[in-house]
Amino acid sequence: MGSFSGLGKFFLGAFVLLAFISFSYAVTTNPCSDGTLYGQCSSATPGKYCTGISSAPSLVDGASLCPCPSGYATEGDVCVAQTCPDGTAYNSCATGSSKGKICENGALVDRSSVCGCPTNYHVEGETCALDTGCIYNKVTCPPEKYCESERSSSNYNTCVQRAGCQYNNPACTSSQICSADGTCKLKNGCTYNNPACSSEQICRNNECVDRSAFDIINPGDTPTNSTATGSTGNSLACCCLPAAGGLVTLAGAFAIRRKKEE
Repeated sequence: MGSFSGLGKFFLGAFVLLAFISFSYAVTTNPCSDGTLYGQCSSATPGKYCTGISSAPSLVDGASLCPCPSGYATEGDVCVAQTCPDGTAYNSCATGSSKGKICENGALVDRSSVCGCPTNYHVEGETCALDTGCIYNKVTCPPEKYCESERSSSNYNTCVQRAGCQYNNPACTSSQICSADGTCKLKNGCTYNNPACSSEQICRNNECVDRSAFDIINPGDTPTNSTATGSTGNSLACCCLPAAGGLVTLAGAFAIRRKKEE
């Protein structure tokens, strides 16, 4: 019983000692400058290992302990960032004239959705397209035209003629006027058959007036709504009057003959 008690005290003492040592170690060790815990590989700086004096550790090259991630090559105990021919690091976006591309496996590839585009260019899929046309203010549309912004249209990014007679599209005829809603309306008055005159009327100075006997003998105007009515006066003037003249001549000749016989 006494030996068991002594053994228990030994293990208890050993546990307390180990706990004290662990606690002391935790208190006296600090992380490295980038936050990496003592004795661990840095996630912020590839190939670096946190070691040295526990109270003031530092990052040292340790690629043999901390394998280099993708985009880095192992040179001795150092991780060296791989680059594309223009100097852009692996998995990084290029700058300058190559902006819009990313360095992958030693080559620059289009990736404008991630890297953006340089000035005067815009994202189009994964490439950078040059800004052209009215949408990008490279062309100014005149008042009678608008900039087509519908991508499905064949006229996309071009100036398109506005619809309506105020833009001469379509143009009104001489008998029409351009209304505020952009449509051509027939002018008012009998000259334009709006309204049309009745068969008992004649169009004079763009107004319908009643016909007179003078209009039948010597028509000065004819109604625009009826060619048949308009031709009545002409038929009287062209046909009836010459016939009447012939009758007068014949009657005169007959009277002269009778006088000679007497």
